[in-house]
Amino acid sequence: MDLLANPVAFVAIVVMMQKEVADRLDAKPGTKPYGSLSVIVQQQNNVDIAFTVPKTAFIPQPKVDSAIVKLTPKKNMGVEPFDRKKFVGFVRGCFMHQRKTLWNNLLGIFGKDADVKEQIQTTLDQLGIRAANRPEQLRVDQFVALTNAFYEGGLI
Repeated sequence: MDLLANPVAFVAIVVMMQKEVADRLDAKPGTKPYGSLSVIVQQQNNVDIAFTVPKTAFIPQPKVDSAIVKLTPKKNMGVEPFDRKKFVGFVRGCFMHQRKTLWNNLLGIFGKDADVKEQIQTTLDQLGIRAANRPEQLRVDQFVALTNAFYEGGLI
């Protein structure tokens, strides 16, 4: 995951990995495999699962299928995080307790002080994000916007 916080320049990366991990890289908001890995990778890269390699293609046969994944850097990422490492840490924190609401995860990250709660709620309102949402419901651009807003507000 350190490469995700400190990316290196590349034109394209093609790798074989477990199909389940490939599905997490390519997952969309609101789906079960969508998580911090999805958000962090998709923020900077286009993910293409080229094809699946069945476990029967290997000797000895593993217990899982594999997939060939191509990552290509996005040419236009839109708004970028002010600080990539803080973005990665923030996203990981939001998904630490995935079944909790965004509000409860943010309180876990920033604390429960009344001023902090007010700042969190104001930021969510300004960005049009419901505190009752779960992290897996947010799009990548919403995580970037939240990171930047909390960074500007001095919370991150």
